Amino acid sequence: MKTGVPLRQIGVLNSDLLKRLAVLSVTTAEEFIGLVLADESGVAGYLELPMQTLSELEHKVLAALPPDTAKQLAEQSSEPFPLGALPPDYAKEG
Repeated sequence: MKTGVPLRQIGVLNSDLLKRLAVLSVTTAEEFIGLVLADESGVAGYLELPMQTLSELEHKVLAALPPDTAKQLAEQSSEPFPLGALPPDYAKEG
């Protein structure tokens, strides 16, 4: 069983949005926030929501989480970081 705060329990998202997210196995608030942080524009497109609406939902879901959890999620960075592999263009230049 999943841990986390069920999105249904929060009551911020309508049943259509909950169904669309469930297709992606996103059923908790923590998963929803993680998905939005990973690809905000992709989530907005998939849910067919304006970016402003998605941002408002994100803030409401964060507000429903325990303060420590919300703080940790809000502090997550979506900045890419190198894993030691060289980009294809660099290999050609070398």
